[in-house]
Amino acid sequence: MFYHSFATFIKWYKASFDSAVGMINQSRGGGLSNGENALNALDLIINVLKDHEKELDKLVNELKGLVQKLSLLEGLVRKVEDIDRRLSIAEPVTRVVEPVKPVVEAEKPPTPAPYGPPSTLRFKSWEEFREMASGGEVVSYVVREEDEEQVLEVEVLKGRLLLVYSGSVPEVKSLIKSWLSRELEVPKTNVFEGSIRTSGG
Repeated sequence: MFYHSFATFIKWYKASFDSAVGMINQSRGGGLSNGENALNALDLIINVLKDHEKELDKLVNELKGLVQKLSLLEGLVRKVEDIDRRLSIAEPVTRVVEPVKPVVEAEKPPTPAPYGPPSTLRFKSWEEFREMASGGEVVSYVVREEDEEQVLEVEVLKGRLLLVYSGSVPEVKSLIKSWLSRELEVPKTNVFEGSIRTSGG
């Protein structure tokens, strides 16, 4: 579009200039003074320029737009060249580096066979018991007297394991159910006072 408009303008400008030069040459042979001929030629050029002022403005605006697009294109070309350079640098590195090996997690304790009574594990350390029993399916507890001392016994059924803790009672007995629920991450509705009995024991 711009090229076509610019070419048309140049053709028009050349024709106007040739016409003005022709007027000057005619006046030399036709008896007009040089001053009158120059004024007539200049007047013709000014009138033609006034007629085509809008066309010139349009051409200037198109030229500005073209320059802006070329600037954007130049920026994009630089970015593509930068990415290409980075990729060419990274390619030899990827050939040298070995693939990352997966992290091996610690083995989980073996799960008892899905048949028969659950295996029973007894704990004396609350921290160890809490770690193993956390997330159990159901929890029971009993507070009993043993050698004139109160003992808390907690049983947790977790999969095919019956986990049992025996130890001293927390000071506030009324909060045992809430405390066990929170500590073992078992819903409070699944914690009860009593004992879990299995068919094997």
